[in-house]
Amino acid sequence: MSDPLSISASIAGLVALADLIFKHVYKYARAAKDAKEDIQALAEEVNDIARVLRVLGALAYDLERNGDRVDPALKVDHLGRCDKTLNKIKTKVEKADNSLNRSRLAGITRQLKWPFSASETKETLAELGRHKASINLALATDSMRDLQLCLSKTDEIGKQVTAIVQAVRKIEINTLIHVDGQKQRVLNYFMKTSPQRNLETSIKLRQPMTGLWLTQSQEFLEWLETPGSKLWLTGIPGAGKTVLAGSVVQDALTRSYDTPDTGAAFFFCDYKSEDTWDTVNILGAIVSQLARQKDEAFEMLRQYYDDLNPPAGLPKTPDAEGLRTKITEMSELFTQAIIVVDGLDECGDTKNVNEVVDSLLQVADYSENVTMALLSRDHYNIREFLAQEFEVIPIAAHTEDIQRYVSAELQKRIETQHLQLSDVSMRDEITETLVNRAEGMFRWVVCQIDYLCECAHDEERREALKKLPPDLPESYRRLLERINRCSPLVQSMVQMCLQFIAHAEPKLTILQLQQAVSTPAAPGAFLDKSNTVSEQEISRRCSSLIRKSQDGEYFEFAHFSVQEFLENEDALSQPVDLHKYFTTNSISYTQLAAQCLRFLQLENFSRQATITDDEIELQCFSNSMYPFYDYAATFTAESMTKYTDDSVVLGLAKALFHPSKTAQFVIWSIKVFNSFLQRLGTLEMRCLNEESEDNSDVGTVPEEAYLRACKTILDTDFTPLHMAAALKLPEICRFLIDQGVPVNARSDRIK
Repeated sequence: MSDPLSISASIAGLVALADLIFKHVYKYARAAKDAKEDIQALAEEVNDIARVLRVLGALAYDLERNGDRVDPALKVDHLGRCDKTLNKIKTKVEKADNSLNRSRLAGITRQLKWPFSASETKETLAELGRHKASINLALATDSMRDLQLCLSKTDEIGKQVTAIVQAVRKIEINTLIHVDGQKQRVLNYFMKTSPQRNLETSIKLRQPMTGLWLTQSQEFLEWLETPGSKLWLTGIPGAGKTVLAGSVVQDALTRSYDTPDTGAAFFFCDYKSEDTWDTVNILGAIVSQLARQKDEAFEMLRQYYDDLNPPAGLPKTPDAEGLRTKITEMSELFTQAIIVVDGLDECGDTKNVNEVVDSLLQVADYSENVTMALLSRDHYNIREFLAQEFEVIPIAAHTEDIQRYVSAELQKRIETQHLQLSDVSMRDEITETLVNRAEGMFRWVVCQIDYLCECAHDEERREALKKLPPDLPESYRRLLERINRCSPLVQSMVQMCLQFIAHAEPKLTILQLQQAVSTPAAPGAFLDKSNTVSEQEISRRCSSLIRKSQDGEYFEFAHFSVQEFLENEDALSQPVDLHKYFTTNSISYTQLAAQCLRFLQLENFSRQATITDDEIELQCFSNSMYPFYDYAATFTAESMTKYTDDSVVLGLAKALFHPSKTAQFVIWSIKVFNSFLQRLGTLEMRCLNEESEDNSDVGTVPEEAYLRACKTILDTDFTPLHMAAALKLPEICRFLIDQGVPVNARSDRIK
């Protein structure tokens, strides 16, 4: 899935729209009997808009290409207004065209009539003139931020000086109190999971000019400005709820910054993180945010912290009822306290979802000042809680938003040559078909565009457009069916990627994932750049199923519905068998254990370690060369006992623990001992530095202890049986005894 945030691509979508409108209007200028001068003037103005937009698009593209990043906090309101005007013209002209065509089919002769009155035409010309002036102002800029500022609502140049700082602040948790070390400790105690990164991801994924139908609607503005109002935004999977949640939070934070005595707090429940499903963590994050916005609110939280941590008694943990009470008390300090929570349906099983929703409902009920917005799918159990007390706004991507997204995304794919069209009309065919069939699902559109980019030629694309899947599960199925037509190596790589992204804990970084899925199944293999799958290849093959995390370190599923699909065994069984992609915790970890064991036994690590009195020479490799090594070594040591009932894992484990004490076994054992010593050192240093803020030595291993551990492992008396016994691996112990390893052998160095 490509990054949807691109100003140049959005402008390109507007250019395509303006060109389409010009064709329609020009037809009227030639054929209409009335208002010829008005029509001609409008056609010229639309053509002028298209011209300046092309120049603006070229400027934005050049800035993006040179690394000038888009600031997601700055909105491009003037482009949104221009888009609104152009769509108004398009709607009226197309409506008149359709009416004329229906008349012809009915055998009725009717002249082509201009659908605007003289006053409407004059007003529209004035609007286009204002848009053109704003765009011309933006053409004088030399940075992406200045360009965005010129296209924002900030009309006075003087105000633009502070607009950048203000806009960036308004997508961060609001802190209005002075925070020292002690206060930070209290705030962090309740903020177990920060929602800031989720907010940044949501805003980053928003396509410019989308979502205005909500944030500019009367219902939303009334909710935002009214203490005690309640809103439930609900929709089908893939409708863009979480991305829209970012807009809602951004507007709430903006109001809290701009309006005295208005507090704001937000949270994102995320299916990828179980910590975000916990009611206490959700309420704790809310109470921590409100405490940052008034000194009196913080004092309430500090008192609660002291109650939970008495100096002469055992510490207690906060509970949902206590946190709910604090939120209610704090909200009374504000004229309005705005709370936004997204992803209620992602909080695990029904029981847990009900607990979260009930707690939030109580927060809203017990305070007249709390303005609350909740976002989720329209699940029956959630509706039972919210439908009576919350105003319900159904979320489905509006046709205009889909149109903007498709136009912009196609332009981006064409510019980057990911989509190469032979026929110019093919672009219009794709746009029209996807917009008409999307039924409010952004995710569905993304999947189809990704699929069409992989087609060999336009004729294959036309056939694909005739057989579009009806929903997200079928879209995912079609992507996997295409992968099943690839080589067995590609199928295996994709299958492992999906398994490991779904369940590996701790998560594999992209570099670790590359080595994990590239490790050959055959023993004695060598891994280097020539047989390591690239990051780009993983991204291309997994397509719409995955995306990069906000920090760029990991791959993650592109949407909650992807993991739901991969965990649905029935969905993967019919009509074409895709069962190999079925994902469970057990399957994923068994596969990961096997790949870890294969990786540890690569020929890359076959050089034997040597030692002198004061130093050890291991095979020369670093974490940068083999980022997966430490992960594989630790995972194998800690988890092998859980998966040796699998014959493949057991066979690989026996090979690692071969009685001959291979070089790979020695290096792995040293890494395991080193990891153990690091943890021991971390624990000791934490105890010593509990009250100290200097933790620079935490996690370091004394050289003497490390050298002693290495000597123990390299000693001829130390056998794989010692290691198997230390790790409590009965199957491996039995295997080694059967192989004749002396059961009573002693290693004098082991203490």
